[in-house]
Amino acid sequence: MTTGQNITVVVPTYERRELLERALDSVQSQTVKPTRVVVVDDASPEPVAPSVSRLYNDLVVDVVRHDVNRGAAAARNTGVEATNTEYVAFLDSDDYWDAEKLEAQLKVFERNDVGLVYCDQYVVEPDGAIQPSGKDLPEDDVWPALLDGWTAPNTSTLVFDRATFRNLGGFDTSLQSCQDHDLWMRLASQGIRVGVVDESLSYFARDADGRISHDYPRRMEGVDAFLEKWHGPIVEARSDQRYQRFAAEYRAMAALPIAYKALLQGDIRTLVEVSWKFLMFNRSTYRLALDSFPTLLRRLSR
Repeated sequence: MTTGQNITVVVPTYERRELLERALDSVQSQTVKPTRVVVVDDASPEPVAPSVSRLYNDLVVDVVRHDVNRGAAAARNTGVEATNTEYVAFLDSDDYWDAEKLEAQLKVFERNDVGLVYCDQYVVEPDGAIQPSGKDLPEDDVWPALLDGWTAPNTSTLVFDRATFRNLGGFDTSLQSCQDHDLWMRLASQGIRVGVVDESLSYFARDADGRISHDYPRRMEGVDAFLEKWHGPIVEARSDQRYQRFAAEYRAMAALPIAYKALLQGDIRTLVEVSWKFLMFNRSTYRLALDSFPTLLRRLSR
């Protein structure tokens, strides 16, 4: 195992001690070891620093603690501000990595003038089943793909040039949700090139407790704020008609997991409300639902 050249891993966490251990184990197993790991404890009731210090003596791990809970986006920003390396990678504490992830992404930086390198991911279902993401993986200028409704793999797949991240202003903490998608939009709209590793080197735990994608009011409030923020630029780049289509499909994509969760929990009121507001009259819903049908069957059969 070799030491990474100028890369820090930022791990935001809140009340996920066992999952955090799994995430850090995957960092410890990297074929190229990071220079540092910054764990940002977002005001967990029981501080994580003591356990991290005991378990990871062979990693350079620093723990930064928020006095109050500020959310994952703010925690990631705090982590970046605590670094001084050329590159920064993000790893959510409920996700984990393949051992070659950092090495593969750093090689892309070496060969290309890019501000961000991402990779594909696997989706880990609640029953332990591991599925491919099924996502397209555009590179270089990804602005057209984003305008067409493309969404990237989650934040744990990202390695940023730190200067690029800081110049973009980091994650927008004024948004309730969609902060990662907003950062992609800002990056792409400024013409910053993107590199990709077309291998699934990150594992996204779909049903981890506490994900905002499962919090109906906050999730949709965040979606509406995101869409309002990007209304003007999307209309300017395409048209108002294309924006309306973008907004309808984006709301459906955000609402479908909420509807699935309501169905699984027997929350008929939320299921009916979400379906009526965001899904029933949107043609893209049926394509999204069809793509997700195998996952729903597995969940219902548990």
